[in-house]
Amino acid sequence: PQGVQGETGAQGPQGIQGEKGDQGDQGPTGATGAQGPQGEVGPQGPAGPTGPTGAAGANGLDGATGPQGPKGDPGDPATDDQTLSTDGTAGNLSISGGNSVTLNVNDGDSVIGNETVTGMVLNASTGVLTLSEGGNTDKTVDLSGLNTDDQIASEVDLDAELDVDGDGVNETTVQEAIQDVVKVTATAGRIFYPPSIAINAATTGTGRTLNLYTQYTAEFGSPMASSAGAPGAIPVYAANELYYYVTNYDTDVFANVSISATGVMTYDVIATPRNYNAIINVVFVVK
Repeated sequence: PQGVQGETGAQGPQGIQGEKGDQGDQGPTGATGAQGPQGEVGPQGPAGPTGPTGAAGANGLDGATGPQGPKGDPGDPATDDQTLSTDGTAGNLSISGGNSVTLNVNDGDSVIGNETVTGMVLNASTGVLTLSEGGNTDKTVDLSGLNTDDQIASEVDLDAELDVDGDGVNETTVQEAIQDVVKVTATAGRIFYPPSIAINAATTGTGRTLNLYTQYTAEFGSPMASSAGAPGAIPVYAANELYYYVTNYDTDVFANVSISATGVMTYDVIATPRNYNAIINVVFVVK
């Protein structure tokens, strides 16, 4: 039979510690704790130095020319409604708000008044025909010996030299004198200036055109005012009945100016005018 177990003896001394074993695997990360309160904003730091200015960009293209504004009040020198005047001296011409010029009004022989015969008087008792020539000695023709049945005026010789039209050639017969009187009178009536027209030179440009003939017929056809009893329209010439001339223009503003046989003017604007005195002068001549 099994015997009774005896009492446990006293614990012996601790043995020497063994070597450290390998580190075990890291356990899983615990949950993130709650976020703490936001701290106060710190003071703003000093401003940094200003950087250099960049280069200027290129200019953009010019916009389209706007419509022409309304005409200014009459008589205001700041508009093109200016007044031409003269002080009465030969060739003087000035414009309000602008300058004045002296035109060359000398004729070919520099003698004023000898281009026209101002009157003819026949003395019935003596048969002497007197031709009055402005500013010069009268010329006379003795008709007392003529037989009007077989003589004509073209055969009558003048008894003195007479240059009616100022062309440097003396007329030697009454007929020649009468023909030259008619020529001088007709020439003066064939030349005229068309109405004044405003040309937009606010911007430069090439190959611009302006129909001067249609401007002339438009203004003559519907004048803004007329005297009592006057017709409603001024008679005009057909386009092919006229010659067209540009006698002068401001070369600082305009260039390549030409005009067609029908009155269409072509021109370039090479600079904007400095004032309202830039001009283009046009003359019409009846064929």
